Amino acid sequence: MNMYDATQFGPLIQRYRTTVSVWHVLWQLSIGPIIAVAAGVTGLVREETGSWWWVTAAAAGIALFICAGIVVLWSTSAFLDVYAYGIVVGRRFPGSPVRHVWFSEVHPASIRVFDDIDSVRSLPYRSLSSRWHFSGGADLAVTFVGPDRGTTIGTYARPFAPGEGYVIFGSQRAEEIAHLIRAGLERSGYPPEVAYQTASFGVQRLRGVGGMALGSIPGARAGWQPATNSSAQG
Repeated sequence: MNMYDATQFGPLIQRYRTTVSVWHVLWQLSIGPIIAVAAGVTGLVREETGSWWWVTAAAAGIALFICAGIVVLWSTSAFLDVYAYGIVVGRRFPGSPVRHVWFSEVHPASIRVFDDIDSVRSLPYRSLSSRWHFSGGADLAVTFVGPDRGTTIGTYARPFAPGEGYVIFGSQRAEEIAHLIRAGLERSGYPPEVAYQTASFGVQRLRGVGGMALGSIPGARAGWQPATNSSAQG
């Protein structure tokens, strides 16, 4: 993280780590051992006597366990730091990008809290996008639209970028985070009625799975228009 960018935002107010589903982590880490055991049982049934079978089964199990461990470390390293005048969101994992967003760059109509955020993962592979800051099995999440993730922070406010600038951060404290973001918008000059315009929506539920669920998040699609999307439909 570029600490100079972060300190431009003033004092740190609160630091958050994404909420981790223990059961999902255990399931991911168990895939390798399960494959190895299944291969071993198959070898016993087929009465395999060659050492290659057992070496291959063990190697496959170990490789899958290591890969799953890396994925778990990556997905559970997501963080969101709230400062007086901005947000820093990303993953504390080598090579992962970190975004710096002024509160004046957050669209006030896009701030929402959803439950079952894990439903945005498409079937059947249930993969995680590097654009999403949560781990598998996540429930509550705060979402909002900021500037294009491909742009860098400056001394001026970048324009909102639906489609390329949305943020999803999974946390059981999502409602608290949403409140801090709205308070930050007010400090940045938004009138209270604008900064808190979506607060009355409370916790909303996504529609469908995969692309359909993602499309119900305000600003996740490039064509989002807040003037006609001020309700739960996004």
